[in-house]
Amino acid sequence: RRCAARCWQPYPLTVTKLRLCFALLKAGGYRAALQYTSDIKREHIRQDHPWTESLTLEWADGARSVKRGIGPPKKAGALPLLDLAALPEFWNKPLGAGGPCRP
Repeated sequence: RRCAARCWQPYPLTVTKLRLCFALLKAGGYRAALQYTSDIKREHIRQDHPWTESLTLEWADGARSVKRGIGPPKKAGALPLLDLAALPEFWNKPLGAGGPCRP
């Protein structure tokens, strides 16, 4: 959307477009910014655009920036497996026609 707002085509990537991607993802608080920008890089290369030294430098700077200050990974809570056996008997049948058992 940001490219469209500036009347830019998203590909091929330029240093300015890559910098904008990293900045927007960081401003939005995305913890997975590297994964998103990896997909952008991969699509750029898939479309047979060259990955230049300038893009490599901008990538390294952006990657350092989005990793800075996000803290340790967030860990999901433990799943109490023993409590699953105590689920009511109705969980053994689908709740709806063709639905899964024990959703």
